[in-house]
Amino acid sequence: MIRRRRAVLVPAAALVLALLPSSIRAQAAPPATTTVAPGLFVLSGSGGNTVVLTGSEGALVLGPQAPETVARTRAFLAAHSDPRVRYVVLAPGNQALRNGDAGWGQRGAATIAQEAIFYALRGNGRGSAGKPAGPRQGFSEVMQLMFGGDEIHMVHQLAGFSDADFSAHFERSHLLYLGALFTTDGYPEIDLEHGGTLAGMIRAADGFLEMFGGSPNAVHPIVPGRGPLATIADLRAYRDMLAAVRDRVQPMVKDGKTLAEVVAAHPTARFDARWGHGPVKPDAFVGMVYRSLSK
Repeated sequence: MIRRRRAVLVPAAALVLALLPSSIRAQAAPPATTTVAPGLFVLSGSGGNTVVLTGSEGALVLGPQAPETVARTRAFLAAHSDPRVRYVVLAPGNQALRNGDAGWGQRGAATIAQEAIFYALRGNGRGSAGKPAGPRQGFSEVMQLMFGGDEIHMVHQLAGFSDADFSAHFERSHLLYLGALFTTDGYPEIDLEHGGTLAGMIRAADGFLEMFGGSPNAVHPIVPGRGPLATIADLRAYRDMLAAVRDRVQPMVKDGKTLAEVVAAHPTARFDARWGHGPVKPDAFVGMVYRSLSK
């Protein structure tokens, strides 16, 4: 069982941030850091959650590689450990297609992504002209890394947020990263343009609840793409919210209601107090649900 889970602010990282150029400093607030196990951390803040595993070999970084998360990670590593980054695993999302490997490859890291992102950035018939530098390695269904005294098991999931969804299980530390399949700070985004579906998000949650729900201490914490770290109970509440919104919207879609009519019916009303204050507002989420169910 993991016992080191308290979130702490990191003053030294703030000092490093103060030394960064002002353009980066503006994007990177001092991180909130959760110590999961010796050498295993979750950095939380603007841009999403990043998992950092450190050890004598250097560091592994997993998560969205937006400018603010990269600056936050670099500041943390410079202040707290050997700053060498050996592996960077890119999480799916707009930032991956916009920022590519975010410069980690040029700094010597082996950059990894699920193959939907890998091919979108590297070409292979899809074209890569004008794209940012992409990952150097891709995986289709499963990839296993032995690093930093842990075993990281990355598994491609059926499309929920997008067609590049994957989970990452840090098997010795019992940490489960779900990324954009799961959010705890508000409603999720569904990347409809890249294969995302509401049904897939519910199916993914069902799968993890079936796998770990009978033994809630088997994975803890669960790292969402955004928001505070979570438990199996939090994942179950999230799944139930998604299913309840689906059950409200689906009959209206079948009855031929327009998007404006569905939004006006406020199908998320009973959940807005809990889920309606994040970056994805209730009406925007309803729009994603409507378009997903209308396919």
